[in-house]
Amino acid sequence: MVHQICRDYGGFIPKIVHESAYSALVLRLVEAGIGISIEPKSTLWAQNLQIK
Repeated sequence: MVHQICRDYGGFIPKIVHESAYSALVLRLVEAGIGISIEPKSTLWAQNLQIK
């Protein structure tokens, strides 16, 4: 599903090299500029992250 969304709306197919069940870890990797993620908005509650 993620591949299809990226292909249809972003024009690329991501190379998935790491997956995690822990959204906090994923969001920290995104914050560090290491990747992208599609998360529910609720995962940002009570987080102090510098991401959009």
